[in-house]
Amino acid sequence: MMTGSELRAARERTGFSLETIAKMARATVQRVTEWELGARPVPARLERELREILRQMDVGDEVERRLIAAGFAKCAWLEQQSNLTLAAFAEHARTCASCAARDRIAEEFIERDVRQGLIPRVGVSSVSPWITWLVCGALVFFFVGLLARGHNVLAEDYVRVGLLGALAWVGLVTVIWVAAKVFLKRGA
Repeated sequence: MMTGSELRAARERTGFSLETIAKMARATVQRVTEWELGARPVPARLERELREILRQMDVGDEVERRLIAAGFAKCAWLEQQSNLTLAAFAEHARTCASCAARDRIAEEFIERDVRQGLIPRVGVSSVSPWITWLVCGALVFFFVGLLARGHNVLAEDYVRVGLLGALAWVGLVTVIWVAAKVFLKRGA
């Protein structure tokens, strides 16, 4: 749990004002002051957000240290950018040795963070795959029931067929999820 002094240190390191922290936490400036003084506990969501921002800042600092140690100068073009997109950076990195090195070093950190489970793999949604399977499968089975109506197969029972199919799918995914949790917890 983040203490008030840790919150103040994080706020100062990030350069955030009390107002910015209040907006992040959807709270008042007075409440943020109370957190910093230790009168109230810092909300877990705000702590997670700040720790992630600080982690990213640490990675940025380490990338800069490695670039300097490797003899790369700071890129004047990069320093001038205020609204840099990934596409613009990638295009620039093709012709700038410093930015190409920056990109390679940052990629090492991304790979490390993916291995440690700190960030998801590229292209992986933050939605649980179980929920995805559950919803998609239920929709498929429901629409199978509607298709049955369109082909006059069990025409009088198309909604019931779709709902029973969807319910069967939800039950199957739930059983598999529970089994996976039990076996993974046991280490099997």
